[in-house]
Amino acid sequence: MALDSTGHPAEEVRTGIRALTQGSRPVVPEHFGVISSALLARKQLRITHYNRARDEEFVCEVSPQRLIHYRNNWYLDAWCHLRDALRSFSVASIRDAKILDRTAPNVAEKELDAELGS
Repeated sequence: MALDSTGHPAEEVRTGIRALTQGSRPVVPEHFGVISSALLARKQLRITHYNRARDEEFVCEVSPQRLIHYRNNWYLDAWCHLRDALRSFSVASIRDAKILDRTAPNVAEKELDAELGS
């Protein structure tokens, strides 16, 4: 750590410098593991996703494209087969995730960036 060489006691550093993770939502580790495994194996997922705005859950099959860590929160960019379009899902809002035995088609990074932002 860069502050180790400053000669200040660790307690002084801990009380003087803080990193706050405001607005972060907890992610279920098991779901994150399933999602990242499917992404790396290029497999489709069946997810149960909670929509906070509508206060409802829905089930859909997706082809994971990438995981994004943005402002202390994780998002899954995926091709949603239900909507037939690219979507970004908050991983913290995923209530269940199961890997399917189907290959996930790959969407070009240019298309992902154009549709969902870089």
